[in-house]
Amino acid sequence: MLDNTNIKTALVNVMLCWENTYLKVIEDKCCSVLSDLYSKININKAQLLPDPTDHQQLKKNQDLLEKCIKEKPETEARLGPLEDKFNLLDYYGVSINDEYLLKRRNLREVWTDFCTALDEMEIRN
Repeated sequence: MLDNTNIKTALVNVMLCWENTYLKVIEDKCCSVLSDLYSKININKAQLLPDPTDHQQLKKNQDLLEKCIKEKPETEARLGPLEDKFNLLDYYGVSINDEYLLKRRNLREVWTDFCTALDEMEIRN
């Protein structure tokens, strides 16, 4: 009888290495997308919140507001898959940086607040 223990061990080690690498890639991508979403929300909100002081700024705000409203469904559609990927990382016990955990926890609330702000700005402008 052949002893395949070494081959089995090597295969298990390769698979574990592949799994860990794959999960690391998913974690990096999730954190990157999450940071991009927060950055986009914060930058747009900061530019849209102040009352326009002249016609040029009003036009600029209206253009940005229209762009944000147009991109709203696309951005909303990104939230579910992002949450699914974070849930996958949870399932495999991948520990995520506290900064990203907090952002992840607050993402839906931040998004809802941003959408509400967009609605209010649309009425204002």
